[in-house]
Amino acid sequence: MTLGERIQTLRKAASLSQDQLAEALGVSRQSISKWELNDSIPDLPRLLKLGELFGVSMDELLLEKPPQASAQEAAETPQPRSALLQAAELNAASRLLTLGGIVTALGLFLLAAELLFLPILAQMHKELVNGQGYYVEYMRYAEMQPMPLIFLLSAILALFGLVLILLSLWQKHKALRR
Repeated sequence: MTLGERIQTLRKAASLSQDQLAEALGVSRQSISKWELNDSIPDLPRLLKLGELFGVSMDELLLEKPPQASAQEAAETPQPRSALLQAAELNAASRLLTLGGIVTALGLFLLAAELLFLPILAQMHKELVNGQGYYVEYMRYAEMQPMPLIFLLSAILALFGLVLILLSLWQKHKALRR
C-alpha cells in the first residue's frame, strides 16, 4: 500500500472529506488529492500532523508494512484519542442529525398534507361509489381504512426522525465528553 493509499484509507475511516482534512492540515484540497494519487508527498511537518491527527506512528504511516507490536505491548500502551477521531464522530453525529431532521419534517409534512387534503379525498371517495356515501363530516372519512393506516405510518415516520435526532445529540454529547 502506498503512502497516498494509506492517507486516503485513514481519511475515509475517519469519515472526513478531502476539504475537511485539508482544513485541519492548513493545505488546499488539491494538495490532499495529489497526496492520495501519489502525485506528490506531504512535507515533514504535514506528515507529523497527519500521524497526530489519525493517531498513528510515522512507521505506520510511511512504511509499506508497519511493525508488528506484541499483543502485550498493544494492551499496555494506551491509545491517544486524536482530534481527528473526535471530528469524525462529530461529523457522523451531524449527518445523523440532518437525516433525523429531514425524516421528521417529511413525516410532519405528510401528516399535515393528509389532514389538509381530507375533504378532497372524501369527495373522491364519493365519486368512486357513484355519488353515494358522501361524508359531510370529513373526520368520519378519516376513520375508514386505509386512512388510519396512512396517518399511523406518517406519525411513525415523524417519531422515527425524532429518535434519530435524539440519537445524534447523544452521540455528539458522547464525542465531546471524551
